[in-house]
Amino acid sequence: MATLVEMALEMVIARAKSTPLTAEDMVQELKKFHVELKKLESGVVIETEEAQPDAQPALALSQKEAFRRNEISCMICGKGGFKILTSHLRVAHDLKPRQYKEMFGIPRKQSLTAKSYSDSRSKKAIESGMSERLRARKEAVKTAKDSRQAKTAGKV
Repeated sequence: MATLVEMALEMVIARAKSTPLTAEDMVQELKKFHVELKKLESGVVIETEEAQPDAQPALALSQKEAFRRNEISCMICGKGGFKILTSHLRVAHDLKPRQYKEMFGIPRKQSLTAKSYSDSRSKKAIESGMSERLRARKEAVKTAKDSRQAKTAGKV
């Protein structure tokens, strides 16, 4: 008789044949299947749901509730009060921002920070003259590049 790990591995392989999975996804799937098989073996009743492939996970919050002016909340667990959500996603849910956005249909350009936090950081950057320094640096790089191209064109 196959061990639980072997059965979980077979399930992951079957899933990988129908759905492209990264190595990280495969490890997560293997862990998930192994835990569920252990529950079955021990007699723990598992709630059954009609699972659809690629279905979005149950939402703790809607996008409107999650993205507020002064804070951002996690749509997976509902935990709130964050100015920046990325570290919570990595630590609590082992997700990258891109995976989280894809999971909930959040636009790729949508920031995972509170609007007030982004505004305050932008204001500080402007006050410190960062935009002027960046503009000056870009102009210096462009001038140097144009100068090198002119010298190269003269030698050919």
